[in-house]
Amino acid sequence: MLNEVLARKPKQVELISIREGKPNSAILTTAALSLSIKKSGADKFWSPGFIPPVTSFGVPSAITIHDLTHLHYFDWKHKAYYNAVIKPLLSTVDVIFTVSDHARDEIIEWARLPAEKVVRIYNGVDPAFTPEGPVTDIGRPYILYIGNRRRNKNIDGLVSAFAESGLAKEGYVLGLTGKKDDLMGALERQYGIEGSIHYFGFVEEPNLPALYRGACMVAFPSLYEGFGLPVIEGMASGTPVLTSTVSCLPEVAGGAALLVNPHDATDIAAGMRRLCSDTQLHARLRADGLVRAAQFSWDQTGRGYWDVLSSL
Repeated sequence: MLNEVLARKPKQVELISIREGKPNSAILTTAALSLSIKKSGADKFWSPGFIPPVTSFGVPSAITIHDLTHLHYFDWKHKAYYNAVIKPLLSTVDVIFTVSDHARDEIIEWARLPAEKVVRIYNGVDPAFTPEGPVTDIGRPYILYIGNRRRNKNIDGLVSAFAESGLAKEGYVLGLTGKKDDLMGALERQYGIEGSIHYFGFVEEPNLPALYRGACMVAFPSLYEGFGLPVIEGMASGTPVLTSTVSCLPEVAGGAALLVNPHDATDIAAGMRRLCSDTQLHARLRADGLVRAAQFSWDQTGRGYWDVLSSL
């Protein structure tokens, strides 16, 4: 998101980077931010990270909070830091950007902020994600998951559901970005699907569209997201998407994906089977997904940010 917004900076805006390359979550970062703002001589301050300064010394300020994952899925130290340090300082910031209505509502409720202070601006999708272009072929049909393997991503539920679906016996594989590790090896053995997960390793950004196009579906049954970029990237690539009934994901999907209960592996498995066997549903979601994805663009995201920042 940061690079996309900066690439659309108005010509008259001069950027001054502060604390570049330094950690953004150390215990004294909030104070260090304040000192850096004062030294910079900047007219306005925006941090794409979630850390607010202790004070901006009268300089209009904005930060971006993508979501509240730290409160739900990180350890007690992260939760304590968010509650004891971040939450009280949010009242001193002029604008808080976030990426979905779900995240916005959650931030407002958690920090007890005025609604007008928290601004939702959706993420965009790169024009490279289209149905036309090279297609990844691994010799077998694959169900694609793009992302990391943190707890909120529900990888255990995804693997369990794939095993329960029986699709491995029909020649399908579950395709994951990243490498095989001990945890994934244990899950393969636990669910009896050794050899039925394909690991794409680290995928360079230019190669992602082909990976999406080659999949028979994108499976993204996450437990919690701020936005869920793979949902619209998959749609824009012409690939049907299966995602969750919870968090922001129904909002982002906008009725153009198959929604399943991420807490129920049987429901996820049934959704996978439907998308593999129901050609009409597959075609409808492909068409609806293209329409839905067209509603998101980084140009729109950039305009939203710079319009708000210029008004501070």
